[in-house]
Amino acid sequence: MDAWARGLAVSEALAMLKRLRDVVSDDQRRTASFIEGHVLEAAAAAAAIGEHLTNRRPVALVMDVGAGTTDVGLYRFALPGDGPFKIFPFAHGRGASTYAGNTLDRMLISFIKNEAGVDDSSADGKRLTSALLRDIRDHKATLFAGGFVDIEELDGRRFSREQFLLSDQASSFKRGLKDKITGFIDQVGLDKMKNPDGLHGVITGGGANVSIFRELFSEPFKLHDGDAHFASLDVQPTWLVNHQPDIRPVFPQLAVSVGACSPDLPDEKNPITDASTAPVRVPETTYR
Repeated sequence: MDAWARGLAVSEALAMLKRLRDVVSDDQRRTASFIEGHVLEAAAAAAAIGEHLTNRRPVALVMDVGAGTTDVGLYRFALPGDGPFKIFPFAHGRGASTYAGNTLDRMLISFIKNEAGVDDSSADGKRLTSALLRDIRDHKATLFAGGFVDIEELDGRRFSREQFLLSDQASSFKRGLKDKITGFIDQVGLDKMKNPDGLHGVITGGGANVSIFRELFSEPFKLHDGDAHFASLDVQPTWLVNHQPDIRPVFPQLAVSVGACSPDLPDEKNPITDASTAPVRVPETTYR
């Protein structure tokens, strides 16, 4: 499973495809089936939501934390115990923010350099900056997973997660992220999301295990018509927990691609504007 953690080189991927081409028979190619329609990313990422909320019709905020953007969407799920799942996107509840992995990387670099008193104009400062740019994703993963990171180029100086989270850089990031996500949710409004099966938050993507993103759901989102409390929900599928525990740490990065293969993939329906009423057709241009 090391490939999931370290990445896969293009040469390795090509070699695998060539080997696959040699072992797949003509009969298998002829009988292969393909996905006939498009798959909503939120549906794929949250494909296992029905295992946790069977026989309910919850509203879920799905947040996909990538390197360049954090994509957000609000959806009403219909999860019957004896039928196919359905997903209804809110017409005005989708958007993307640049408060994502790369932004956090830059702020962590700034924090490390500020704490170490690095002179950017010096030769040593430039070498350190180059090294940090090269290794910052590994440093970030180590910092948030283990609570601290040692920077070799600074003679092994240790920086703690608590230090960083209390820094001006992290505070600015958290405020900006919270404001952006609140703005997306506010376009729908608390009154339109209310339903007896509650509000839930699902985080996926490469940054899903970073506490700054997960802690978004620890406090309510203050909307124009009230406070929205989203209960954080782990939607890792049962098969993963029972049979593939070594994939669990990196599953959020694979959730969309793995979820798209799920037999329980929800069927995307027309957009809605209110969770309490039957879905109505909304022109596509209103939620792009």
